[in-house]
Amino acid sequence: MHHKVRRAKLESELADIEQESSRLKADRSISAGLRVAREAWYEHLRQEKLLEIELHDLKGRIAKLEAEYEYSKTPGAQKLWRDREMQRLAGSAMGGGSYFRQGGSQDGGPENKALRKMREAQADYNSKKARLDELCTRDADFEILVAKKEREETLTSALNEFDSEQPCLAALSAQMSAETKSEQASNLRRGRPPDKLRMARREVIQRIAVTGVLGEAYCAALDKAGLRTPVAWQKNEQCPKDYSAAYSHQDPKSRKKWRNRIADEKYKATRYTSRPLRDSQPASNYR
Repeated sequence: MHHKVRRAKLESELADIEQESSRLKADRSISAGLRVAREAWYEHLRQEKLLEIELHDLKGRIAKLEAEYEYSKTPGAQKLWRDREMQRLAGSAMGGGSYFRQGGSQDGGPENKALRKMREAQADYNSKKARLDELCTRDADFEILVAKKEREETLTSALNEFDSEQPCLAALSAQMSAETKSEQASNLRRGRPPDKLRMARREVIQRIAVTGVLGEAYCAALDKAGLRTPVAWQKNEQCPKDYSAAYSHQDPKSRKKWRNRIADEKYKATRYTSRPLRDSQPASNYR
C-alpha cells in the first residue's frame, strides 16, 4: 500500500508541473525572456519527476527480485528447477526441438538466473539515480536564471510606470521646489548658505520618491535620472557608484549598510515635504 501511495504522490506532483507549464503557455502578460526561462525550468522539473517515478518502480521491482533470489536458494526451488530441466531434456531427445528453444537455461540453476535479473535491475537503478543526481545539481542554476528574469521584468515594469507618471508629477515637483526654496531662505536667515549640489540631489530624490517606487526599483530610477551615490561614500568606504549596485552588493554586511544609507538619505531628503511619502522613514524602521 505504501508503494502505491508514494507513486500516486509522485504522479500528482508531475501533474501539477505539467499544469503550471500549460498555464505558462497561455499567459501573455510576461516577457519572452521570462517565458523561456520558466519553460526550461518546468521541463527540468518534469524530467526530474519522471526519473523519480521510474526509480520508485525499479525499487519495487528490485525488492521482488531479491525475494525471488532468496527463494531460488531453497531446496524446493532447486528441485522444481531440476524437474523442469529434465522435462525439457526429454522433449529435446524425442525430437521436440533444441533444448534452449524449449526454454532451457544457460545460467546453471535458478539461483544464478535470479541473481542475474536482480543485478540487471540494480544496474538500471544506479544509472537512472546518477542521471537524477546530475539533474538535481542544476536546480540552483535554473532558480537563479528564473529569479534574474523575474527581477528584470519587475524593474522594467516599475521604470515604465515611473516614466508614465512623470507628467502627473509636475505640480507636485513644483510644490517641492517651492518648499526647498523656502528652506534655503530659512538657512540664509540663520546664516548658513545653501549647498547647490546638495539641493539639486535632494530635488531629484524627492521627485523620484513621490512616485512610490521602493527598493531596487527606487535605486534603478535614481540611476536612470543620472544620480550617483555620494562621493564621500565612494572615497571613504568604497561604495559603488550606482545605487543599484550598492543596494544589491554581493557582501551581505555591505549590502545591509548601503541599504540603510540609501534609506536614510531618502528620509532626510523627503522629511521637509508637506505631505507624507511612502518609504520616507529612517533606516531603523526600513524594510
